[in-house]
Amino acid sequence: MRASRTIGLTLAVTLLSACQPSIDADVLIENFMVQDWVMTSSDGTTGHPRKYASFPKKYRDYVIGKSLMPVETFFYRSSAMVAGKFGLCGRGYLKPGYVADIAVIDPDDFAPQADFQNPAVLSIGVEYLFVNGQTSIAEGKPRSALAGRTLTRCPSGESHAQ
Repeated sequence: MRASRTIGLTLAVTLLSACQPSIDADVLIENFMVQDWVMTSSDGTTGHPRKYASFPKKYRDYVIGKSLMPVETFFYRSSAMVAGKFGLCGRGYLKPGYVADIAVIDPDDFAPQADFQNPAVLSIGVEYLFVNGQTSIAEGKPRSALAGRTLTRCPSGESHAQ
């Protein structure tokens, strides 16, 4: 299937269009989700719920709902694995000298709220969020701090240490 035909499609739709119609999309996604190389990220596309809900949806569906991975694996694949893959020095781990990007969630309440009709709705269950060491959410409420910035890869020759 040509890439231009898959832009904006969900993984399930893309896989089904390339496979036999009798294959269950949920089974394909579940088999995909448990692979060691699968990480969580979001492209932040405007108008799509994944901009606001990728991480809580994966947590709710595959950690809590279907028990396909332990919570530790979910967090690793949402932070350190991503930082390593994209070569982001000083990120992805809670270590001295690393940038403090930290999400403190309520494991019982962390869930997506965005959908295709309302794609810009914030998820629930994030108690505290620190971006570049600055508080972005405190006691479940967004703060005015906009501490995000464009990330660059490690300089050539440096590695993302674990």
